[in-house]
Amino acid sequence: MRLRRVVAPAIIAPAIMVAAACGSSTSPSSPHVDGTTASWYNGGTVTLAYTKEFACPQPPTAHSASGCEAGEAGNISPTSMPLSEIPNIYVVVPLYANPPQSTLSNLQCPNAGNAGGCVDHPHDIDLYTYLGAVFNAPGDTIAPLPPHSHVITTLAGGANIPWCVMIVGVLDSTTFNSIVAAKDTAEITALQASDPTLGSSPTGVGTHISVNIPTNLFLFFEAKSS
Repeated sequence: MRLRRVVAPAIIAPAIMVAAACGSSTSPSSPHVDGTTASWYNGGTVTLAYTKEFACPQPPTAHSASGCEAGEAGNISPTSMPLSEIPNIYVVVPLYANPPQSTLSNLQCPNAGNAGGCVDHPHDIDLYTYLGAVFNAPGDTIAPLPPHSHVITTLAGGANIPWCVMIVGVLDSTTFNSIVAAKDTAEITALQASDPTLGSSPTGVGTHISVNIPTNLFLFFEAKSS
């Protein structure tokens, strides 16, 4: 049996895997909305209208209360939509101590867990898969979902669909500010490509940014440009 230990959100840095990219779909929208958050897309800010509670189908086997785990992609679709057609949502997490106001004011989900209006998100996540693989950390390692912002690569036609969560750890405010200014996943990709140590890092964590950390977490929303 794996023993549990609780860690702070800032430890959600190491990763060793990058999940395959998902696609998009045009399934019908639903009028029901639980609440909204902002997201960055294509250089601007859009609205995510959440229509359903998150899902974390297993495997991977998670021991968090939510059933969500980081470090391994989910291999079961939460709906009838094939996994290959589900688009990604990138959750950008600042991992540096004492974030300045320029960081705090640009967090779309500013509180750990799912408090403060981060609707239909899980409260916690199991970090054991990648912490165990990278650092041989014993047992389950449960943390509140860390404060973060979102970036998407498509509006998916405003469809009411699930989205695969990828976590991107950011290690300094300069890098985070670059993502804030660009508001686009192309900037994340460019920062990952230019990081001086990411390419050779055995943990998937570079000097300034991490690789895309897969999860079995799916969020359900409609992406709206206005």
